[in-house]
Amino acid sequence: MNVNEILKDIGQKQPEKKKKTAPRIQMIHYTKLRPNPSNFYETDGIEKLAAAIRVAGEIKNPLRVRKIDVDEYEVNEGHRRRLAMIYNVEELGLKEFEFLPCIVEDTTTTVGKLNLILSNSTQRERTEYEKMQEIEKLRTLLDQYAKENEKKISAVDMRKLIANILGVSSTKIAQLQSIDRNLVPEAKEKFEKGEIPVSVATEMAGLPKKMQRDLANHKEIKLSRVKEIKEDSKKALQRSEEKKNLTEKDLENVTFMFQDVKTTLGYAKKQIIKVNTEDKDAVIRTKVMIEALQKYLKDMTERVDYDGE
Repeated sequence: MNVNEILKDIGQKQPEKKKKTAPRIQMIHYTKLRPNPSNFYETDGIEKLAAAIRVAGEIKNPLRVRKIDVDEYEVNEGHRRRLAMIYNVEELGLKEFEFLPCIVEDTTTTVGKLNLILSNSTQRERTEYEKMQEIEKLRTLLDQYAKENEKKISAVDMRKLIANILGVSSTKIAQLQSIDRNLVPEAKEKFEKGEIPVSVATEMAGLPKKMQRDLANHKEIKLSRVKEIKEDSKKALQRSEEKKNLTEKDLENVTFMFQDVKTTLGYAKKQIIKVNTEDKDAVIRTKVMIEALQKYLKDMTERVDYDGE
């Protein structure tokens, strides 16, 4: 099933009532609205938004909510608008902003959750961290959608589908997925706060975990420094592989040399028994040879054991 077919199928599964008629707007008191605990979008700039609402006299774009109790609703879209109205009412005492225009919708289904992300992602500019969160949520929901509808979405189509829904390139999707899966928590926290750009986070995600943690402790992390560390790490790994290959290649020769030395040592030990004890020079020469062979054998053993670790 290709990307266009999947998008068309999701669209066809929208509630008939929603597709045929305009959604009904309800005015709900701000105290009846609860924030969605799974919201990952930034909620900054509240006072500025509150001022814009005061100038307009109302909220032009209704919030999207779902009913969670008899007289309680959970906000799916519009967390900043909710906070701005709370500011206007509780901080400035403007009672005329107590009620907020809301569209009550069902977001309990997989398709409903998919459209919720789509709606939120088109409301404003998102940070790179928010896009990363969207990608993972969409991947999970699309997997669930495929399972519910007995369909199969390939890895390639999955990436294209997410890119299509979020309006970003497939390359950007792959980049942010790599950051999400490989970046250590300490660095990911800096990425969330905007302290490191996506280019630095991408390069860091390719480093060993310990190196990432060491870098995350620095106040400023420059892209050039991360690339330099990454290149040094690659060279060190290459040297290690070359050394390992050389050891394996020469293993047979080393074994043969061991055997050769052992044979010579055994021969020397037998010879010292046969040497005329009155021939002191011969005895000394043989003992010196035995000691040299034993030392050489020991040195070779230690060297091979060390290299093989």
